[in-house]
Amino acid sequence: MRARVGLAASLLAGSFAVAACGGGPARFTTDMFIGGVQTKGQGQLRATGTAALTMTMDFFGDPMELRLVGPDLFAKVPDAARVDVGTDKPWVKVEPDGTDPFSQVLGGSLTQVVAQNDPARTIDQIRRAGTLVKSEHTQLAGRSATHYWIDVELAKLDAELPAGVDADVVKQLRGKVSKLDLELWLDDGALPDQVLIDLSPMLAAAGAPAGSGAKITTDYSAWGAPVDVEAPPPDQVGAITTPG
Repeated sequence: MRARVGLAASLLAGSFAVAACGGGPARFTTDMFIGGVQTKGQGQLRATGTAALTMTMDFFGDPMELRLVGPDLFAKVPDAARVDVGTDKPWVKVEPDGTDPFSQVLGGSLTQVVAQNDPARTIDQIRRAGTLVKSEHTQLAGRSATHYWIDVELAKLDAELPAGVDADVVKQLRGKVSKLDLELWLDDGALPDQVLIDLSPMLAAAGAPAGSGAKITTDYSAWGAPVDVEAPPPDQVGAITTPG
């Protein structure tokens, strides 16, 4: 029988949050498979002090580096794409609500991708909107871990939706899809090993062809290893303009 995430989940969320913040920095890899398109990324994060994250991900076949330092998100634009965003500098600042074409097209999605790799954010979503389905002790890549299966109710997340989930789409699918399936692996020290979010039901409800999968998997490792994430030098950050 399904149990509401109560005391057990609160303890889980608490231990996870302490681990994420007090356990220091970590390395991660992320694998997004949505509608037959696969995107991979890797990076490192620091949850203590000024939150910071750096990652490299595919950008239409070219690698793109992202850096989040505090509230500021920077993107290193591939050489071939610089003329399209109207800059001769290697870096640009991405604004989620920016009026420039680059920010309008990618700002929200890049911010979501970065946020999705914050394990404390994921645990907060579980705490607020999760129902524990089952759990078991297992092995993950040869390591001892506890595997949790969790239903996440979309209506309880408000604007704090997982990466890949658009608020307008959620409204359009109301009555068809009410939850997401999330799987979480914690190691014996209550540190995250892996998080998997299955968005396939949303694609199916939106009319995607049968068999169109949509899953985002994030693996964490090297907790406590040194992480060096700094904002790009100001003279390397260009303004985004519309090429004339």
